[in-house]
Amino acid sequence: MEQVIYKAHFVHPLTDVPLIILYNNVTGLISFERDEEVIKVITSMKELLPQEVLTEEKLSKADHICQSAYPADSLDEVIELLATIGINTNNIQFQKILLH
Repeated sequence: MEQVIYKAHFVHPLTDVPLIILYNNVTGLISFERDEEVIKVITSMKELLPQEVLTEEKLSKADHICQSAYPADSLDEVIELLATIGINTNNIQFQKILLH
């Protein structure tokens, strides 16, 4: 079996924090991390926005999901998990990253 990491970007529905989801097909683990590139862009534009979009409180709440790995047997289970937490999975596109 080839080792593949599936990667997608989304916005957490409760905190509005941009996140990245990673799924390793060999280990069967899902992990989340903050999308620091997008956060940096949003933060740099905060004086142009009518209200602060990403507060320290929201970023802190989103960090809780990033502290653990979650099991999944397939990419379909990953998509089901995202739907369960309120993500519109029609807007999620996974990028396939091959590992050597």
